[in-house]
Amino acid sequence: MTSVCWFGVSGKAYHMELCPLGSAFDSVPGVYVFCKPGTGSAWTPIYVGECRDLEQCLNTNLTSHNKWSAIAHSGATSVCVIRIDGSKDNCRVAGNDLRRAYDPPCNRRLAPILKH
Repeated sequence: MTSVCWFGVSGKAYHMELCPLGSAFDSVPGVYVFCKPGTGSAWTPIYVGECRDLEQCLNTNLTSHNKWSAIAHSGATSVCVIRIDGSKDNCRVAGNDLRRAYDPPCNRRLAPILKH
């Protein structure tokens, strides 16, 4: 198992398992980072998310993910996962911590189009 350590804006380290896209996972809650190879041995985050069931979200229903088209188009080759126990708020807190640290492109919201 290869692991990648991502750091949240809080400074907390998240040691995550690096897996190829389409891997099987346990049906547990967690946080995930779709990523692609970066410079050297680094990884570039494309999207950070959280879910109640890693298997359903990242394997069974992967191509139904609401951002899948953008994630695939951005060159994602892998996904990093970490199990987060406790309430769904624990997943949300960890996901927000990572999103704020990295500002992944597929997590950004487009500015509204103003009509004149």
